[in-house]
Amino acid sequence: MWRKIVQNTYRRYSRLRVLEALANNREMRFAQFLGTLANMWASIERDLDDWVTLVHHAGGAEKIQTFLPTNLDRELDYLKAALKCGLVPVTTRDEARRIVRELHALKNFRHTLIHGVLIEIDESDRVVVDFWRVRGAARTRIRTPYTKAQLSRHLRRTRTLQLDIKAFVDTEYTA
Repeated sequence: MWRKIVQNTYRRYSRLRVLEALANNREMRFAQFLGTLANMWASIERDLDDWVTLVHHAGGAEKIQTFLPTNLDRELDYLKAALKCGLVPVTTRDEARRIVRELHALKNFRHTLIHGVLIEIDESDRVVVDFWRVRGAARTRIRTPYTKAQLSRHLRRTRTLQLDIKAFVDTEYTA
């Protein structure tokens, strides 16, 4: 059945027309936005894993904990503790603190968009995402609207963060 639908679509429209229709579709543009965001965060989290591993194996990590953290929140807590204990070089502590603060600021935005459900996209490309926050037995439904400008701003901040953390880890821990 699916094959027949696709064949009929290609008969009625040229391949170019189908691609143009998809490119103009608001949901398709939002899906591309989400794919870009997810890809950026994959890179950020990989570099964050490397950073935490390097700090952990540099010595003194037993002051914080004996095992490596495995999720974003625990890694950020670990790096905060490493900064307090002096496990990050003095010359780069301010930059490290700035990166950790920016990670904290952007992680909820990423979490809501990646794990939320798209409810609506209007003509002005305003997006509404529905998300359930679970804390123990309590569940809270959160509907969050984002304007096109907000989404663009967050994407730019995420891209800057992606480049900053990569440069930081590459320059500080590879000598």
